[in-house]
Amino acid sequence: MLTRRKLVSGLTVISLVGVSGCTQNQATQTSTETTATTGAKSTTTETDEVTAEIERGVEIKGLVGAVNNDGDKIQNLEIKLGLVSGSEPVNLSELIYTIGLPEESVLINGNPGQTDGLDVRWVEGLEQDPIVLSDTEDLVVINLELSNISQVEPIKTDVSFTISIDVPNGSLFKAAFLTPKQEKLEKSGEYVFHN
Repeated sequence: MLTRRKLVSGLTVISLVGVSGCTQNQATQTSTETTATTGAKSTTTETDEVTAEIERGVEIKGLVGAVNNDGDKIQNLEIKLGLVSGSEPVNLSELIYTIGLPEESVLINGNPGQTDGLDVRWVEGLEQDPIVLSDTEDLVVINLELSNISQVEPIKTDVSFTISIDVPNGSLFKAAFLTPKQEKLEKSGEYVFHN
């Protein structure tokens, strides 16, 4: 499998470590020590630049919920998905989605052929393999019809929930959202959580 690497200067690594809560003294360590602190795999070159291996990863670029006829629940979620900058290609059928609700969390298999209520619609890119995100410009919409997915119910109003996307042999993306109060929802309309 091909591995992409991203070149990061020692100063960039130091600033990233500083953001994560390390003191200035810790941030002035050598680039090799600093990278070890962040947990990234790295090597130091003769010019004291660090190459950090980028994992396979995806992120939510947008989230829209379809509102039911009564205007009191989100019945569908449309997740606009793309690669994390510098990520290796990701096969969409390998993803595992977790919808975390106050009562419970539900795992959803990302393979559309094996999961009722999960549909994939291509937005941009994806010219070669229609099931693999291979470029950061590729965008796909994952439609989750919550009432058609086993063990998942539509999400009520005024409830916080999380969406986690696990990429096997890669990273875990997790984001929290809050459904609005019922009076803010338009019956049979859409609510934009993240754009």
